[in-house]
Amino acid sequence: MTIIAPLTVIRLKKQVPDCEQLGLNVGDTFRVGYYNKQDGLELVWLVDANGIYEQAWEQKSLLEYFEVIAQSEEPDIFGEDRKKIGPIA
Repeated sequence: MTIIAPLTVIRLKKQVPDCEQLGLNVGDTFRVGYYNKQDGLELVWLVDANGIYEQAWEQKSLLEYFEVIAQSEEPDIFGEDRKKIGPIA
């Protein structure tokens, strides 16, 4: 399993089952949030432009539906020594 680094920018590249219920549209862009030790590395949080942890996604299918736009080099995957991800300025 490939772990996508926090702060990586991703874009939805294809229609998702129940897309309308999830409020997702092809082309939507997110940042990968910091991982939560309770959820583990299998669950990715998608952070919107306002800094809101909006959607949870399974790591194993992330690259099936999303493309990486900008790869982050963030080494702290749990964000223990980092500020909360804020809005895009």
